[in-house]
Amino acid sequence: MTEAQTRSAARLRKRYCAALRKELASVPQLRRRALQDMRRSLDEYLEQNPAATWADLEGEFGSPRQAADHILNSLDAEQIKREARHFRWRRVAVLAIVGLGLAYALFLCGRLAINHLMTPDYVVIGPAVEMEGPIPTSPPYPEEAPLIW
Repeated sequence: MTEAQTRSAARLRKRYCAALRKELASVPQLRRRALQDMRRSLDEYLEQNPAATWADLEGEFGSPRQAADHILNSLDAEQIKREARHFRWRRVAVLAIVGLGLAYALFLCGRLAINHLMTPDYVVIGPAVEMEGPIPTSPPYPEEAPLIW
């Protein structure tokens, strides 16, 4: 296979798999395995037929919608239930983690708000410093300042 044919085959495989991925969007628990199998089949076909086109792929494998329907119809009910159960647990775990993260963030925001509202103002008193000489004093109200009632 020449380099141009290799690039063309890779683009064709990528395009077909992207279309198949869209068709299998409703069953994400089966999508990865189905796409891996389809990539292998496409690689084998494109190695044997390097000048294949989209029409050739659709003739061999069917349209992406037909391929998705074939994949879903080939699975038995027990396998679909097992895959769905596995996916459900993963979804529940992700939702639980996200919920706990949001609850913790809400708790921290509430805690900061309560601390801000309930904490009285305070003054930090530093260490005592010994001074020499008389203690400075000043009257509480200087005589020059007028009293305002």
